[in-house]
Amino acid sequence: MAQIDLNNRLLEGLRIPVFGPTRHLIRRGDQSEQTQFFPDRCWSITAMPSFHNWGMFVVFESRSLVRCAFVCKGDVPDEPDVDYAVVDCLFRIADWSDPVLDILTRGPLAPTPDRSQPEGTTLATLDGIAYFLQVETSDVSATFWFSNPRGSHYRSLERAACDLAKRVSRVIEHPQVSSFVTTWTNYVRE
Repeated sequence: MAQIDLNNRLLEGLRIPVFGPTRHLIRRGDQSEQTQFFPDRCWSITAMPSFHNWGMFVVFESRSLVRCAFVCKGDVPDEPDVDYAVVDCLFRIADWSDPVLDILTRGPLAPTPDRSQPEGTTLATLDGIAYFLQVETSDVSATFWFSNPRGSHYRSLERAACDLAKRVSRVIEHPQVSSFVTTWTNYVRE
């Protein structure tokens, strides 16, 4: 599953034109009811475990509301052919805290690498988990990729994103989301 496909599924599923600060028309229940939502800060993280289905967790934040969404398939044994689900929920900004943005705000973007091995020696793995993170505001557009985090900064970022996804998944209560978050949690080291 390519990153672009998850993004396309997100845009289609939420009926939004782009990932970033743009107007959302959120329809709930009766299709004639809609809420206008104007996020000014957005971020997403795609968790890409080696041996399981990939998934994306997204946060759109405005001055009054936060819209969270998942694009995921999960690993649901009873339904191996199930398609990716796009599921979202809303929170009031007063009830929201975002540890991922706290970590991103205080940096560092490029922490000192582990230099405990002899020079010229690198540690590489072909399994584990990789992440693609993107942040969008009216002032900045940033994307970066990291895998199998070993340094404390990126392990903190991984843990914060996974913990926030768990918190939101308990509100959403969707089987594919629960499966994806459980799989993701199993890849996150203490």
